[in-house]
Amino acid sequence: MILTQWINFSGYTFTELSLYFGGMAFWFWTYFILIKNTKHKFVEMPVIIAAANVAWEFDYGFLFDLGLGDLMQWLYRAGAIMDFYIFYFVIMYGSKQVTTPWLKKHFKPIIISAFFIWGILIYAFNKTGYDLPLGSHSAYWINLMISTLYIVDILRTKYFKFYSFNAGIGKMFGTGLITVFCFVKYPTNYFVQVAGVLCFILDFSFLVLFKYREKKEKLNSWIL
Repeated sequence: MILTQWINFSGYTFTELSLYFGGMAFWFWTYFILIKNTKHKFVEMPVIIAAANVAWEFDYGFLFDLGLGDLMQWLYRAGAIMDFYIFYFVIMYGSKQVTTPWLKKHFKPIIISAFFIWGILIYAFNKTGYDLPLGSHSAYWINLMISTLYIVDILRTKYFKFYSFNAGIGKMFGTGLITVFCFVKYPTNYFVQVAGVLCFILDFSFLVLFKYREKKEKLNSWIL
């Protein structure tokens, strides 16, 4: 009884749960790196989508019942708490990623408002019945935006030295394992399959571009 309260295997195989928990472990590692690097007073997560990410974590951690037992519910909540910590630094220092003067001036109220707007949208999306039990549909929409904007940022940022290759690795494998889970669990849900593959391609492209930018930065330093 206690075991089933903490881990509900109903509807999921051991393989499926292992893939999902493995993906979450990589995402926790990524969050840990992002938190550790806030000591530089900079957050590498694209601020335009950071509000959506923390809103998703909050909704699925605290407002929705995942149906997988207390362990999964508290893991989602732990992810939300870590994400709120990251989001605090986004509020404080995220304007460094913004170049438009008006947006930079009003960054804090805009990003806080974005959190509430995204929270309402994600909540409505779930209640309308468009999402999967673990929030995979809305998660992949957000993930696609995160992965795309990471590439944009790595090409244009002047704060490259504060970006982490290991965070990129964690993000790629975290989403990658959850994508494999989706292929196994939802063999006819082509949206999560295509979105997952696209996320993997984008995340891998980020790592390639990171190494290109790293090599370029070192070359410039040597020339100077």
